[in-house]
Amino acid sequence: MAEVLCKLRKSHKAYRPTSSDESRIFRYAEVRLPGMPNPIMTIKGMPDPRVMKSHLDYEFYQEKIEKEGLKAVVVLREPKDVLTSYYYFYRTMPQINFPGDFNQFFELFKSNSLVLRNILEWSAEWWTKRHLPNVLVVKYEEMKKDLARVVRRVADFLEIPVNEVMIDDIVKQCHSTFSHRRARTHSPSSLAL
Repeated sequence: MAEVLCKLRKSHKAYRPTSSDESRIFRYAEVRLPGMPNPIMTIKGMPDPRVMKSHLDYEFYQEKIEKEGLKAVVVLREPKDVLTSYYYFYRTMPQINFPGDFNQFFELFKSNSLVLRNILEWSAEWWTKRHLPNVLVVKYEEMKKDLARVVRRVADFLEIPVNEVMIDDIVKQCHSTFSHRRARTHSPSSLAL
């Protein structure tokens, strides 16, 4: 979805190209690495329109969404697929390097003993906000089935004018990246969430 949003933002009425166009993209607000600037301060200083990936709770964005008009596009995925991805993420992250099998992982998940947030609780929380005018929920499975339809929905939600040529171009570019990512994620040694 981040790639779709990055491509759509170039058609946003507030978009102004810069020499460092990547300054409008921020990968994860909740990740602060040693030697890197504070992510929240970095986001605040970015020019509009901004694209940001995050696994932060709705509560973190609540005031911005409900009072300031922030728009959130939330991608949700089938729970069994989320858990499978989460398991491989835990196995491949050097900081975690989980040595157990899926059954052991699932026991940790059920007892809320994982290092990171319970992703299903996160999903459920955002799902309850789907009725808000500034929240668009997109299912991952919809993206796989009909990405062009999803691009149209997202563009409409963000009030970004698009035509069929633009949609086709975005779909082709994103399918290429998606296919490459899928090939990597089927390897047990790497998985992208």
